Amino acid sequence: MSISAPEVAAGEPLLRISALSAFYGELRAIHGVNLTVLAGDALAVIGANGAGKSTLLRSLVGLLNIGGNTRMEGNIAFFGEPIDQMMPYSIVER
Repeated sequence: MSISAPEVAAGEPLLRISALSAFYGELRAIHGVNLTVLAGDALAVIGANGAGKSTLLRSLVGLLNIGGNTRMEGNIAFFGEPIDQMMPYSIVER
């Protein structure tokens, strides 16, 4: 099975994260993350233990907005379409 990605206009971001904050209960794990990934970009997320790397990735795939004591604020768009309120399985399908 072959899945093709949607076309993206030249200069348009594949992924855009704006003002992303994530919380575990009242603890803010990441605050105000802004990130843009263009076609052909390579990206590495590095940092010390506890810096928020895993929380950022969990936010991107929708695992922080599915209940429990976690939540996310901000915007995430993939190929120009908002994905921040989608369920994880829908994000993975994209």
